[in-house]
Amino acid sequence: MGFDLPQYSITGPAPDYSFEPACGERTLQQTPSRIRPTTEATFIRKSGKITVVLHNQEDNARVPSYGRAALIVGSLLFDSSDSICEVVLEA
Repeated sequence: MGFDLPQYSITGPAPDYSFEPACGERTLQQTPSRIRPTTEATFIRKSGKITVVLHNQEDNARVPSYGRAALIVGSLLFDSSDSICEVVLEA
């Protein structure tokens, strides 16, 4: 027994998206966001002559972790900066 799928047609582009409802709109249902607890620990790792220090981490974290759209706060420490002409960070 076969089933025919309904026919669909594109009627136009998708509407613009906004996080907050526009005038005359309302939110019907919303899942509460998980609020990330404030953390005070510091993540420190040394590799060769470079030390990475990242703040606002979980106590005893094995890898650094930040929430979505979080600000990354920390420092790069170099044993010697005499030969450094550029530092590039990638996500």
